[in-house]
Amino acid sequence: MASTTYPDGAPAKVNDLQYEILGSQWSADGLVGTTGETSAVYADSTGRQVKFRANKHALVHGHGWSSGVSDIIWPVAANGTSYPRIDMAVLGLDRSTVPWRVTEYVKQGTASAAPVAPSLIRNAPDSATGKWEHPLALIAVGPGVSTINPADITPLPTYIGAQPILVPDLVVLAQIPGPVSGQTARVMLSSGPVDYVYAAATGWRRADWATSWGTIGGKQYNSGGTLAAGITSTNWFNMDSGPVATLAGRRYRAELHFQFQVSVTDVAVAAEIREGGNTGPLRGSVLTTFGISTAYRYPLACAGEWDETSNATRTYLALGSVSSGAMSIYRGNDTDKCRLVIKDLGPSGSVISV
Repeated sequence: MASTTYPDGAPAKVNDLQYEILGSQWSADGLVGTTGETSAVYADSTGRQVKFRANKHALVHGHGWSSGVSDIIWPVAANGTSYPRIDMAVLGLDRSTVPWRVTEYVKQGTASAAPVAPSLIRNAPDSATGKWEHPLALIAVGPGVSTINPADITPLPTYIGAQPILVPDLVVLAQIPGPVSGQTARVMLSSGPVDYVYAAATGWRRADWATSWGTIGGKQYNSGGTLAAGITSTNWFNMDSGPVATLAGRRYRAELHFQFQVSVTDVAVAAEIREGGNTGPLRGSVLTTFGISTAYRYPLACAGEWDETSNATRTYLALGSVSSGAMSIYRGNDTDKCRLVIKDLGPSGSVISV
């Protein structure tokens, strides 16, 4: 049998099957919009029914659907058993109509002591028959209920979104006006393309930002005692992270916490985190000068972040200094422990410099 190409004819056109094959590759199934919008399906305790909300739009295997200017009321079947049931509100592309149409309806589940939602129909398009369904919400239907309440609806909001925008670098990305939550961008860095996602709360973040490992090394003292005494100029005070393996292309954070006591009132106290030695790369620092008395022990915290450029096993040191007199460093107590830890925050390049 000969092959075909489409669109074809004069004028060029496609049939429903050809359009589904093309359209299902151009876009995923889902609602048109962004996260945070009102749900497409809801209940308002006005009866055993749900409502498909007005002015909603979706794509199902390349075919569009709009709910119209008024809510669509859809009845929910009675549950005459003594067990709960889970129904599902869906959009379905029906290939039995002429032309093919996407319609909204409720699929009835099976009542059970442990009910599950009904399965979706996903007939492959090559047969040109059957249906292709997309879920919008789950509906909890209790035994004998006459009303569906708002709490009985579990929305399943999947949005197709827009295609990623392409930008040459992070500077341009940071200057794009009016990005909306969920918008994606592909930044063509010299090392290769990197995908970013815009969130209203955090701004542009790398799409793989969440692939952090958390705390990957360090030390913590679980009992009290003196760690170092008589510190004057910048000295290592017997606290280090131990060997920590770090990788190129990752962002790291060092956190230091300890207690100190000084021999002279109203002095300046500083702490640093250094990599490899007393004069190694600075990974964090802090300075405090406010009303320090000789009568008390004070907690002090220090932290810093950096993007790593090479693979290596490194040790990080804690250093301290005082502007006059001397100070002692303590391990703390059960609720305020002395510690120096290293955390992996995720891939490098996730924080945009502008």
